[in-house]
Amino acid sequence: MRPVKNLDAEYVLAGELDVNNRRVIIGLNLVGLALLFLFGWIFFQIASAIRPEIESPSIFSVRGGLEPLGLALGLIIVLIAHELVHGFFFWIFTGDRPKFGLHIFYAYAAAPEWYLPRNYFLVVGLAPFVCLSLAGLLLLPIVPFEMVSELVLSLIFNAAGSVGDFAVSGWLVSQPKTLMIHDIGPRMTFYRMSEPEVAGMSRRWLYLMESLAVDQEEARRVFADLVSRYTEKGRYYHNLGHVKELLDTVDELEALATDFTTIRLAVWFHDAIYDPRAKDNEVKSAQYARKTLQALGLSPEVVDRVSDLILATITHQAPDGDINTQILLDADLAPLGSPETVFKQQSLALRKEFAWLSEEEFQANRARLLTGFLERERIYQTDQLFKSLESQARHNLAKALNRTNNH
Repeated sequence: MRPVKNLDAEYVLAGELDVNNRRVIIGLNLVGLALLFLFGWIFFQIASAIRPEIESPSIFSVRGGLEPLGLALGLIIVLIAHELVHGFFFWIFTGDRPKFGLHIFYAYAAAPEWYLPRNYFLVVGLAPFVCLSLAGLLLLPIVPFEMVSELVLSLIFNAAGSVGDFAVSGWLVSQPKTLMIHDIGPRMTFYRMSEPEVAGMSRRWLYLMESLAVDQEEARRVFADLVSRYTEKGRYYHNLGHVKELLDTVDELEALATDFTTIRLAVWFHDAIYDPRAKDNEVKSAQYARKTLQALGLSPEVVDRVSDLILATITHQAPDGDINTQILLDADLAPLGSPETVFKQQSLALRKEFAWLSEEEFQANRARLLTGFLERERIYQTDQLFKSLESQARHNLAKALNRTNNH
């Protein structure tokens, strides 16, 4: 694997590190302070062994002290050298000029247009510590005695300043080699290869987002959140597989739609919030969709239409002539017209989601739901699904209601 500019759809968000986060900054600085003392002891032990004329492992032992201006200058030089080494290896691996930046608490080198595989990024991350430490130790035996303290102090600053590199590299070592890293400087984003079924969904989501001119990194971030919601513990039916089935069904009905994009968006978000004990899942899902789509920069008109489609799943009744709502609702009810064995499996999955209900309560609620669908003049409002699924759906519902009444 090599660095790439465009990430395959198989990759999904695995996490991110925001260096601007206050807790991250405080944590790294505290650890860096501890490393300052640790590496101070280590490097002065090494320096004492290489230059025996150093009598005491103290930064003041070589020549009676260091001036604050000299310390500040040395720290700046080390900081610049550290980031230049990062940037050099970014350039070696990508062929592009790296980006450099300076913050009050940190400096950085980055390759914002590139995604680097784990092993490449490990080299970039550890290169300043390894290269500058080796260079300093090689110079230690030959520099004039009066420069030893500055050189050793530079080694200490560089090592302690590598705390962020150590933290990221330590985590990366535990990750698969296929992990990809996007480093824009203040933030690193990590992507992992997904399971085949998730990869297929990722392709569909990214294609939809691309058609809406949504930034791909933001799109991947939302996809990761959607996947985490649809794979929550206890989702046996209202899961990612359910979303896939709906997408497949609405694709079959695309020719009927007048606003197919909003239908597909509604499919993705319609069960994003799901608690079997709650009675406002659809409302909360619509609110979540509204907030998320607004953040992605979609127009108010699109956001409103998606929200209205999701809210229509409360009653599963579409106004006459509203073909887009009819398509979404028919797709959501399409599992009712599955082959009988599949319908039974879906019923068992639903029962698991309502495991907190007693059998009597569950069957009573189920009977009311099944009766409501059977009493409708039509379960499916689009002619296409009415012709293909209505008969099987009524057969499934009637048998299930009979079993429920005889329970």
